[in-house]
Amino acid sequence: MIEKKRYYLSGMFILLLVLVSCSSDKNPFGLKEFSKSSLLNVQHLVNTGTVKEATVLYPDVDVRTSNELLLGKYRGDESAILLKFGEIAEKIDSATVKKVYLFLTPWYKLKDAGANPFDVSIHKVTMSWDEETIDPPDVLNNYEALPLTTGQIPAAVNKLDTLSLTIDLVQNWIDNPAANNGIILLGNSADHLTVYYSDETTNLPRLKVVYERKGVTDSLKIDASEALSVIQTEYQLPPDRLVVGSGIGYSSFFQLEISSMPKYATINRAFLELQVDTTQMIHAASRAFEMVKFNATTLNWENSPELADSAGFDTSLYWGGSKIMINVTDKIQKWVNRETENDGFRLSALRPGKSLYRTVFYTSADPDSMKRPKLEVFYTVPIKN
Repeated sequence: MIEKKRYYLSGMFILLLVLVSCSSDKNPFGLKEFSKSSLLNVQHLVNTGTVKEATVLYPDVDVRTSNELLLGKYRGDESAILLKFGEIAEKIDSATVKKVYLFLTPWYKLKDAGANPFDVSIHKVTMSWDEETIDPPDVLNNYEALPLTTGQIPAAVNKLDTLSLTIDLVQNWIDNPAANNGIILLGNSADHLTVYYSDETTNLPRLKVVYERKGVTDSLKIDASEALSVIQTEYQLPPDRLVVGSGIGYSSFFQLEISSMPKYATINRAFLELQVDTTQMIHAASRAFEMVKFNATTLNWENSPELADSAGFDTSLYWGGSKIMINVTDKIQKWVNRETENDGFRLSALRPGKSLYRTVFYTSADPDSMKRPKLEVFYTVPIKN
């Protein structure tokens, strides 16, 4: 048994010597060596900065179908909530109102650590409106200055936020339905926004009305028939930042430098890395960005591009943190092959009226080179004989 092991180990040693000798230039066995790297030259391109950049503000974002209602103020963006309970007269008639509660279901908070509770005031709206036709900012000049009632919104996310409404207001809605223009909620906050579920969800705003009819006390919950966020911004876009935003709409435009790349190179992978200024962003969850190629012939880079070719797009998800990686492999390949011109692309919110967020990026002009946009391309080219 010992002799067999000795012969086996000796055989392995000889095989090892053969493998080592095969790796030498002499190649004593005459085997023809072949590898992909002998035909292709693998290259790596890193460009810090872009050729051109611009951000455009689109303030008139339609939030009518959003699942969110926002109340408060955070990092320059502010929102009130406009509500109407149009069916209350149909469901509660010939009754005397005793108590009224407004229920709002919180979703999440946009805030920094240490955010404080804030006061909210509820006002009677004096203009007729409906969700389909109103320009939400119009209501900011059409409500009674004296609040009907006030309350407080906590800094923590509760299962339910409850506010009181005045009996006279709701009684008038029942007795005189034409006078029902709803209410507006104004948040006196400087450091956080509360995001509630809207009337597009099952957790929509509701009234609980306690009433008496013919000597019998009863209660009924009434769903909001109309609900809108009224969003404003005081945020001033810095000249050395790029922004993608929703709710208050921002789009950013990029043109990448790839002129040094050889024609018909095979792009293995290419990513644009953008560094995020977390001190200016408004962000709570992953957000989908739309990346759309645009045609430079319709744009003037000196005057901020406003038009874009919306034919075809892909998405990039931002999961928070200090950077976003955008896969531009296919776009770089088409530009290198001259299938399309390198006019750049637009980065914007995929659904700009569905939420409120603002993602802020450093530009190519930032003094810190580590914060500038970075294009990284791995590609191969045939080796010339």
